Amino acid sequence: MGVGDLAIAGASAVETLVAVKNALAGAPVYVHLDLDVLDPRTFPAQFPAQGGLAPDKLYDLLEAVAEDSELVGLDWQIARELRVGDTVHSRSRIVSKRPMRDGGLVVDERTVVDQRGEIVQQGKFTFLVAKRKGKEVPA
Repeated sequence: MGVGDLAIAGASAVETLVAVKNALAGAPVYVHLDLDVLDPRTFPAQFPAQGGLAPDKLYDLLEAVAEDSELVGLDWQIARELRVGDTVHSRSRIVSKRPMRDGGLVVDERTVVDQRGEIVQQGKFTFLVAKRKGKEVPA
């Protein structure tokens, strides 16, 4: 392990939460979540995690992280599966910009279409963008 690396072995949910909050120290956070981490009894998944989190515990964890850190994220929907041999194209459009103290948030809406022009996936990426030195963030 290197400087700043975090390892948690056999920790309780509370110990994990405390370690995560301490490691983040209020820094901006991008949360990536595979729903396979949820308890398969409440959310069946392709690759379930035995002993996975109950949805309310996941919510508590995300809420606790959001109390001290700025969250940026991804909202993605799969309309239908892609198949080998499909040709896809992506459309992108900036839907919003929000200035913040040291930069801003930019929301990029993406749509993935197949060779028939049908939407197969779509979503929004939220990016945290640093302010240029000596420049104001445009609204």
